[in-house]
Amino acid sequence: MSSSQSQTKTKGKKEPVSDYEFLKAWGGWHQFMLSYSLKPWDDDDVQEAKEIIRRLKANQEEE
Repeated sequence: MSSSQSQTKTKGKKEPVSDYEFLKAWGGWHQFMLSYSLKPWDDDDVQEAKEIIRRLKANQEEE
């Protein structure tokens, strides 16, 4: 482990969660989009889903 990694861990700062890991709770991207009534084939809905993920992750990091 490098010194920068150990410093990060000792400060109690969490590593950011990947979108893949985050979406596992919904069963993946497709299920996440459907749970928000978004269509995976619609580009506007895809962008909205990405924004939802960004905000959910930001909110989770604040806690």
